[in-house]
Amino acid sequence: MTVKETFEAMATRFRPERAQGLQTVIQYDITGPEGCTYHINIADGQCAIREGASATPPALTLTMAAQDWLDMLAGGCRARWPSCPASSVTRGT
Repeated sequence: MTVKETFEAMATRFRPERAQGLQTVIQYDITGPEGCTYHINIADGQCAIREGASATPPALTLTMAAQDWLDMLAGGCRARWPSCPASSVTRGT
């Protein structure tokens, strides 16, 4: 699976019943080969995933190398966060 395919699959895994009342933007900055930026808008029990940076300041930005992202999704980074090398999380203001 490619990095892009993982983001395309996210919408199918979204559980609207668990997001009731949540309004937020999460941005993913994936670096290196296959690197890309995606952001997710969650509002009104819906999830919109878009390629590129968010025009709205994100509440959370996850920065991680492409291979680390794929490894994490495959279960390769199971220790406490941040367990993958070169990863960072930035909370918005």
